[in-house]
Amino acid sequence: LGLCSKNNPEDVDAVLRSHPDMLLRDNMISSRRVNWEGKPGNLKSLAKELNIGLDSIVFVDDSPLEVQSVKQQLPEVECFQVPENLYSYPSKLRSFLRCFSATGITAEDAQRTAMYRAEALRKASAQDYNSNEDFLRSLKLALEIHIDPSVHAHRIAQLTQRTNQFNLTTIRYSEAEIRQAISSAARMVMAIEVEDRFGKYGLTGVAVLNLHGEARRADIDTLLLSCRVLGRRAEEAFLDTIVELLRARGVAEITARFLRTAKNAQVESFYERFGFHLESSSGTEKRYFVKVGDYIPGGPDFIKIQYA
Repeated sequence: LGLCSKNNPEDVDAVLRSHPDMLLRDNMISSRRVNWEGKPGNLKSLAKELNIGLDSIVFVDDSPLEVQSVKQQLPEVECFQVPENLYSYPSKLRSFLRCFSATGITAEDAQRTAMYRAEALRKASAQDYNSNEDFLRSLKLALEIHIDPSVHAHRIAQLTQRTNQFNLTTIRYSEAEIRQAISSAARMVMAIEVEDRFGKYGLTGVAVLNLHGEARRADIDTLLLSCRVLGRRAEEAFLDTIVELLRARGVAEITARFLRTAKNAQVESFYERFGFHLESSSGTEKRYFVKVGDYIPGGPDFIKIQYA
């Protein structure tokens, strides 16, 4: 939940704190913009702060003028015009259920508000450091590596279905398919949980690997990270860990793909940055390979790696 209100902050605080009919409380709200500025601008600011796309926002307002303004300036945002008559609420709400459908609630979903608040504290703390490197070191980041974790199958599937920005192939998996991959000797599913001194990010990274034992080769089928941990260099530490685990299993060569989508342009050169050789490029697909013996780890020394 986010709050975007043209109002005096102290008046809003009073309603959240003590109005007898108010069911929402301040601790339920991830972020807020309470001022007299335009709501389209405030929604863009909220999206940037929470690191989400505008197409992830549902805007609810009782003012037709505000709703029309957001529709015109931010067409990606779903707008919900609050009905004038109470009897119209049920049908109106039913029409928007598709925006909030979920197959299940994960631990990360339940802690989402707390995680967004922790992120706000991180951003405030970053102002105290002269460089981003110093700030990242101060976070005391730790990655916990899970290998074939059936207990996290639902969350892993959820990440493959929802993650768009840092997702090298954007292959979508169901929970049943993830469980099948976990139980297969020819595949490996890896997941990471990230934590720092401000709190937990939750399970935020996934890799699905295809193993070809006799050929001593492995394919990176899926590699993704939630936008929640982007900018922390966790992706570098994760890739280092993947390569080291494959090396320990006797893998001599790793192949990988990048499949371009409308939202993952930022990772198009990811493998090239870490020494993978471009094997072919056609249309929206790029194929890479690297000899494990030639791979040079690029992850930072300030991220602690541990295994579940």
